[in-house]
Amino acid sequence: MWVCLDEYGEEHYIDTDLARYERDFLPYSWKKLVRLYDLKDQDQVVFDYKGSNGTVNQFVIHAEKLPELGKFTTIHVPDTNCGEVDPKFATKFSGVLPSIWEVYVKNGKDIKLDYNQNCDHPLLRGNWSRLREIYKFKGVTKLSFTYVGTNKFRLSILDQIKDPNLYPEWHMDYITRNIYPD
Repeated sequence: MWVCLDEYGEEHYIDTDLARYERDFLPYSWKKLVRLYDLKDQDQVVFDYKGSNGTVNQFVIHAEKLPELGKFTTIHVPDTNCGEVDPKFATKFSGVLPSIWEVYVKNGKDIKLDYNQNCDHPLLRGNWSRLREIYKFKGVTKLSFTYVGTNKFRLSILDQIKDPNLYPEWHMDYITRNIYPD
């Protein structure tokens, strides 16, 4: 058990055996810290050791949040091996985005996606179908990618989309359905 002081001087008692907890079942005090700092999976929490009274170790907490430099939403379509990137996002970060993206996924892991660096039809390939395996998508799913610098992105799973008219207007599935309706 650790006693941690946050930047407001409030004490938090943290069970140090966090490995035995799934993210959704973390102890109340840890969940409180996550809410207090609005922490995401890839944000760092630094515990500065301040000493021990013989029974309890004492720490001061510093949360290091990753910056949000840009964001775009797209959809994950079943049975596809690539994802489409919003062309406005691709153009805005043209020359900055590398060909390999590290995307933080659940449980603190990350996967690498290949980015074609094409502003006219920007695509993500390589491991795109792996997202389907990790998150068990059923149907078309809306995703949000947040660019946090270098080649790193945070991924948020939004909703399932049943109406094709709600696909992003720049997405090929939206364009195809509107140019060649059934």
